[in-house]
Amino acid sequence: MPCSRCPSTSCWNAATHGFVPTVLTNNIPADVPSALAVGYSGGRDSTVLLHWLQRLQLPFEAIHCHHGLQPQADAWAAHCQQTCDALGVPLHIVRLDAQALQASTDGIEAAARHARLAAFAHAVPAATIALAHHQDDQAETFLLRALRGSSAQGLGAMRRHAQVRGVRLWRPLLTCTRNDLQRYALEHGLHWIEDPSNSDLRFDRNFLRQQIVPLLQSRWPAATQRLARSAELAAHDADALDTFLHRQAQGSLHPLRLATDASAPDRHHALRRHLRTMGLAPLPETAYGELDRLIRAPRPDSEFALQGDGYTLRYWRDHLHVTHELPDWTCPIKVQIPPGGSLDETFTLLGRLQVSNPSPETLILHLHPRRGGERIQQPGRSHSHTVKDILNTSEVPPWARQRLPLISDVEGTLWWIGHIASSEAYERAHREHEITVSWQPHDLN
Repeated sequence: MPCSRCPSTSCWNAATHGFVPTVLTNNIPADVPSALAVGYSGGRDSTVLLHWLQRLQLPFEAIHCHHGLQPQADAWAAHCQQTCDALGVPLHIVRLDAQALQASTDGIEAAARHARLAAFAHAVPAATIALAHHQDDQAETFLLRALRGSSAQGLGAMRRHAQVRGVRLWRPLLTCTRNDLQRYALEHGLHWIEDPSNSDLRFDRNFLRQQIVPLLQSRWPAATQRLARSAELAAHDADALDTFLHRQAQGSLHPLRLATDASAPDRHHALRRHLRTMGLAPLPETAYGELDRLIRAPRPDSEFALQGDGYTLRYWRDHLHVTHELPDWTCPIKVQIPPGGSLDETFTLLGRLQVSNPSPETLILHLHPRRGGERIQQPGRSHSHTVKDILNTSEVPPWARQRLPLISDVEGTLWWIGHIASSEAYERAHREHEITVSWQPHDLN
């Protein structure tokens, strides 16, 4: 936006001309979330965002992630605390594991981004996180995605409203340029941190920002605005295609399973949409070729797995499954329910156990993983079956079976295979003493 008092489109004389970017006025945005927190690094952009939202007198908190990757990290955290104290903004300082970030096979940039999202979700779980991404960031993201061969959805780059890894994000500054934020910071006398890693050309974004984008702008002065506009148009196209294919499918795709009988383009788009809906990062574009080869094979490989960013794509029973990696459990769990008592307990890696014991005696149950060879006699059957056979005919995917507990009584008689099948012994206890045992697994995928 040009200065209101001179014809120049790049006027820096904020003190004289009173420049205010269109977005950073005193008007509260119509789409401001009700519960809000600011991702505050201490850098210029997030400092502008923090100051602007505080001027609007909106209730919000701030979160600073202490990465521990720079010698100045403690001083940066102290600076953020002082700034927030001066503005009257509550601040959460979350320390990240620097060694884990450096050791990550995903690369330090991706690892830090994931760690920040986890910190946001933990610090203020009910809030939407406001981030200070601007138009120049959007143009850089568009270029990075294009260089990775992204689809229209990927080229749509950063959205004003998004959900990533379960964290709701809001980017109100996407139409501001980097110069807009610099002018605002100078006009209001703001102080911020300069991170030396921002000049490290080993990082792709820094290389684009310092080497490629200035070269493009020397030839095409409006390159940044045009690239950001292309990202916006790609996002509109991708959303329109989403809507069209959703209507065509008429709800035929299970929310956690993606049918393989669709055409390759429709299947690819449905998978991208599904991952986005779940707040997951997209698969690499090369993964879609592997996926197509699997589906064209005469006998698809049941061990097929494509590794995504925090999830795995698996094939089972003619469907693709988006699975979250959780460790198997090995330790048995013992619960005791007194006479006339009840239990309602959630176990982190497993699920939720609900028990009612109206009987006059204490009920003792054991939850334990399958070791192999266990058998169960189901109600109305004259003989027993192996737990393995029952699981093989169930809808529980192979990778989730080790997280499904066997529930036995105090004598070791099997009562339940998770939520799949009960035994005659349990049904007898239910008839005679009105004991009820119910297992609700976490999402088996």
